[in-house]
Amino acid sequence: MTEAEAPQVPVEQKQDKPPVKLTFEQQILKDMNGEQRKAVEAFKSQGVGVNVIPIAGEYYLYRTIKRSEWRELQHDQAQRAAASEENTTQQQLQGMWEEAVVFRCSLFPQIRPENYMQFDAGVISTMHDAILFSSGFNQETVPVKL
Repeated sequence: MTEAEAPQVPVEQKQDKPPVKLTFEQQILKDMNGEQRKAVEAFKSQGVGVNVIPIAGEYYLYRTIKRSEWRELQHDQAQRAAASEENTTQQQLQGMWEEAVVFRCSLFPQIRPENYMQFDAGVISTMHDAILFSSGFNQETVPVKL
């Protein structure tokens, strides 16, 4: 039997599986480096709610701020303002406030007084805003009458 006379057996074509769709959270975890993923798991295993925000191409992990912490920081800020020199501006006090919130709530990389100057200029303000938003501030809500 020649090749031309051989019965033609249909060849099953390999079916490509549809791509797996990742959730937004899964995609972020996939994009993180190993050290960041380990940090997420470590904090979660301690019961810490972990939030993430991409800023300037980097992922920053943080937690929300609790009301008691908020009040403590307000008290500290009021004392700082009362003790500050007359030439301390409202903008400088706002910057100190943002830093205090971020120092308290940043998880990874940890942003602290000893290292915060090494980060890009907008990281502190952007993280501050994200922390407040995740903690329930500046949420646009609509009351519903039941």
